Amino acid sequence: MPKIKNIYNLKLKSFVEKKQKVLDEFGVSEPRYFVQEDIDDLMAWTPKDAKRVWDQLADYINGKNCAIGLQDTHCPWCILNESDCRKCTYRDNHEACGHWDVSNDYDIIVAKIKQQISDMTNGSGSVYFSLDPFSVEVYRKLIKEVDTEFPDE
Repeated sequence: MPKIKNIYNLKLKSFVEKKQKVLDEFGVSEPRYFVQEDIDDLMAWTPKDAKRVWDQLADYINGKNCAIGLQDTHCPWCILNESDCRKCTYRDNHEACGHWDVSNDYDIIVAKIKQQISDMTNGSGSVYFSLDPFSVEVYRKLIKEVDTEFPDE
């Protein structure tokens, strides 16, 4: 079987596309969590960087301390830049994540997820974590799907 060029870039691309699909299915499709410019950026990463990011992402998600939700530990750009927003190219298309002084897509998406859950539960926060669309199980399923789609060489 021929070696796939940039396999880890492709794995990351598939992972972020699958995350967007989860959001779409949950009813939070705007603003887009990942846009074509993000994919183009990710595909331009060096194979060494992409492998490091994929390995760290998969290890974290498959580890015993994986958290739910949209977090920097699940974001390829945060992993690549070691959560240093000043170096992050994702912010070029979405503004800096988690900065409440500036409107950004990340905060809008998280607020929409919380609103969807609140609407589903009539405002009861007691079941929030069981309804978050990005559970540990969902993340592990995404990693498994990507590994099946693009097996390591």
